[in-house]
Amino acid sequence: MGKNYVEADGSPFFTKISWFVKKYGLFCSFMKLFRRTFAPIILPFVPNRIFNFDNKTYNFFHRKYNETWINERAVEIPLVMDYVKKHEGKSILEFGNVLSHYFNSDWDIVDKYEKGKNVINKGIFDYEPGKKYDLIVSISTLEHLGIEGDIFPDKFNGIDSYIIDTFAKLKSLLNKKGELIITVPVGYNRYLDRLINENKLGIEMRFLKRIKKYSWGEVDKGEALKTRFGKPYPYGNCIMIGRFVN
Repeated sequence: MGKNYVEADGSPFFTKISWFVKKYGLFCSFMKLFRRTFAPIILPFVPNRIFNFDNKTYNFFHRKYNETWINERAVEIPLVMDYVKKHEGKSILEFGNVLSHYFNSDWDIVDKYEKGKNVINKGIFDYEPGKKYDLIVSISTLEHLGIEGDIFPDKFNGIDSYIIDTFAKLKSLLNKKGELIITVPVGYNRYLDRLINENKLGIEMRFLKRIKKYSWGEVDKGEALKTRFGKPYPYGNCIMIGRFVN
């Protein structure tokens, strides 16, 4: 039997409200608050559907915290947790604190800002653990690199270099045959999108696009990069799933 990944309580909502209002505006902020407040009423009416990826079938992930039924977390979390469960008992690092809001995590987490169990408050370039990992995962974190006030050191020759070197840093923390699994929304960061288009990240890339409100399907890169963030559906309308094996 595998480990029972028990869901954990989410962190306080209002710690992020100021950033959210500035980023998405008052209407979207109101709708987020509405959905969070009435989630116990809304969730029973959300269709419990499935999606397919890489010849596997997954259930959508619908939870109150971050209103996952309305955004890309619905597909990102099942995909990444599949890898986490496969690496049970091995060394795991998460870059960006996401999974601990839904599960009792017993792996290392690097997040510069969020507080929590096993969370190491450092930037990735300041993190020197003195060990390597069998699995490194990152969910909707790398798209923030170089934008929205993310200040990077002067040693980087622009945002492209900063993003590429961040991927390289994550790879450098892998054991031999260790895996890096990342998900990012397409259309959020134009610098990252360009690097995806030019195949400069050094990873295998596949794409899932939101076809209907509760339907996601795999598409090619060309189709994925036409997608706009926030349109026609709220938040990510397409994600890139990246994989690298050391």
